[in-house]
Amino acid sequence: MKETNLFILTKLELDRRLYNELKCLGVVQSQSELGKLCGKKESYFACMRNRGFGLQLGSLAFLANRLESQVEKEHNAERAFKIRQAVSLVRQTLNERCRLREIELGNH
Repeated sequence: MKETNLFILTKLELDRRLYNELKCLGVVQSQSELGKLCGKKESYFACMRNRGFGLQLGSLAFLANRLESQVEKEHNAERAFKIRQAVSLVRQTLNERCRLREIELGNH
């Protein structure tokens, strides 16, 4: 049970860090905007956190692809650079979350 709680807390911390970094880059302004970018309802991020689930892996993959599409359309070089940084952060988070899931599956 303690391991499961540790996994949950680690996932929630990864999501919190990702949100804060995306906000610092100016990619999102609010949790509701992050929810929409993940292809979900505005309340998605807050609801998932409150339930202790964190972002779903599919939502993170969708977010990375959506941001990559924005880079292609962005004409402002500085903004495109920040979005590329955001894509990298999302992919890192996705990779770490997948790694945690592999560990979690190996423990059961």
